[in-house]
Amino acid sequence: MKKIITGIIMLLLFMPAAVYAGDLSPEAVCTLTGSIDRTDNTVTLTWDSVEGCDGYAVYRRSSDEEEAVRLCVTAENSFTETVCEAQKYIYSVALVSGENEGPKSQEVSIRSSVIRPGRPKSLKASGRDWNRVKVSWDRVEGASGYRLYRYSTSKKKYVLIKTLKGTSYTDSGLYPDTKYRYKVKAYRSRNGMKSYSALTSSASARTLTSVRGLQLLRPLRNMTVGSGYGWRGGAFHIGADYAKPLGTPVYAAASGYVYRSRSNYGGLGEGIVIHHSNGVVTWYGHMNSRCVSQGSYVRKGQKIGTVGHTGNAGSNHLHYEVWVGGSHYDPECFY
Repeated sequence: MKKIITGIIMLLLFMPAAVYAGDLSPEAVCTLTGSIDRTDNTVTLTWDSVEGCDGYAVYRRSSDEEEAVRLCVTAENSFTETVCEAQKYIYSVALVSGENEGPKSQEVSIRSSVIRPGRPKSLKASGRDWNRVKVSWDRVEGASGYRLYRYSTSKKKYVLIKTLKGTSYTDSGLYPDTKYRYKVKAYRSRNGMKSYSALTSSASARTLTSVRGLQLLRPLRNMTVGSGYGWRGGAFHIGADYAKPLGTPVYAAASGYVYRSRSNYGGLGEGIVIHHSNGVVTWYGHMNSRCVSQGSYVRKGQKIGTVGHTGNAGSNHLHYEVWVGGSHYDPECFY
C-alpha cells in the first residue's frame, strides 16, 4: 500500500502541466474571425474549438482604449452581441481552464455602421405659384435629415436639389405651367458617418400659369421672338424683342397703374412701365407712339401705344420686359 501511494505522488509531481492546467499556449485559440450584420449592428465572433479546456474568455476594447474588458466566459466557440453605431471595436479570445487563463488570441477589428433609417412616407407636391412648388413628407423616426431630388429632363435622372433637416421645402425659381417631379430619402448621421434610406416613389406638381395670381396677356397679337432673353453680344438682354410693322398696336399685359410714360427713355426711346399687383412690373420700349400717361390706370388688353424703332433700335420691334419682386425673368416663361 505504501508503495502505491508513493507511486501516485511521484506521478503527480512529474505529470506535464498540460494534463491538469490545460494547453494555454498562444496557439491554443486560432482562426478568430468576426462579422457584423449592418442592419442592426450585431457582431458575431467564431473560433476553433480546443479539446480539454473549460471555456473561452471574450475580450473587447474600443479603438481609443488600451485595456480590453472581459465580456464573458462561454463554453461555445462563438459569441454574439449588438454594439453601438459608428464605432470601431477590437476583439480577442483566451482559453480558460479551471482558474487559469491563457494568453489572448490575435485581435479582430470590426467597425459598426450607422443604422439605415426608414424610407419617408406620404410624399406630396403642390404648385403654389407660377414659379414655386411645395414638397412635404412624413417625419422618419431617428433620421438626422433628408435629401430632396428633382427630375432633370436634360440629364434624364433625379438630381439632388436640397439637403435639409425639416420635412417640407418650397422649390422656387421654376417655370410657369410646368410639371415637376420629386423624390426624397432620409439619412442618419453618427460620428461623421452617414447611412441613407431608399428613395421614395415620385410625387409631381405643376406650377400655376398666373404670376402671383396674375395672368399675363401677350402685348402683341401673334408675336414671335426676334431677339430673346439672355446673353447677347457680351451683355445680358433682360427682355425679349418682338419684330412687328411700324404702328402695330401694343397692349397692356395686365391691369395696373402706369408708373412711367415718356419719350427718350434711355436706350428704349418711347417707353412705358406699368406696375401691376403683387410686385409684377412690365416694360415696353422702342415704341412709335404712346397713348397712356403716367399715373393713369389701364386695364388688361388695353392699347397703350404702337410699335416703332425709337431709341437704340435699328428696326421696328417691341422691347418687352417682365419683372417680379424686383427680378427680371424671360417673358416667354409666362405664355
